Amino acid sequence: MLSESLVEKIAIFYYLTYLDESKALSATTRTLKQLSHRQIDKLKTPLNLQTAVICSIEESEKKRRNLSKPSSLSFSAGSIVAPEATDWSPWFEFRKLADEREFRTVVYSQIMKFSDQAISDGMQLSIGTVRYRLGRGLKTLGHILKPEKKSHHV
Repeated sequence: MLSESLVEKIAIFYYLTYLDESKALSATTRTLKQLSHRQIDKLKTPLNLQTAVICSIEESEKKRRNLSKPSSLSFSAGSIVAPEATDWSPWFEFRKLADEREFRTVVYSQIMKFSDQAISDGMQLSIGTVRYRLGRGLKTLGHILKPEKKSHHV
């Protein structure tokens, strides 16, 4: 059985991906069903469990890749609770600007706290590719959070 913490991480992944609560809840439910078919109770190490979660998410997302990126933030059922006064604008901008693969890599690593090895195994990539995508994604996010000041030469 999955821990509550891991279920929350999956829900957050989808919420940040779709920026729509009802889509996130639907996708979370699909992924949890996929995971139940994988017999995850037999996975003893955190690495194997993280890899199984990523594999399930990636399989689900492959079917939905042609969907457009979200254009607005949507709260519907009130099931996902964000702290009050949360400024979503940097994340929304990152979601719009980032390459889809870099975006997912940043979420797996920085939000879900999955290891580079689990991300590598789950996305079927080399560790080097994972780290490259993570670096590019974090650089994009960094530019959004701290825009470069343009110098004015006279």
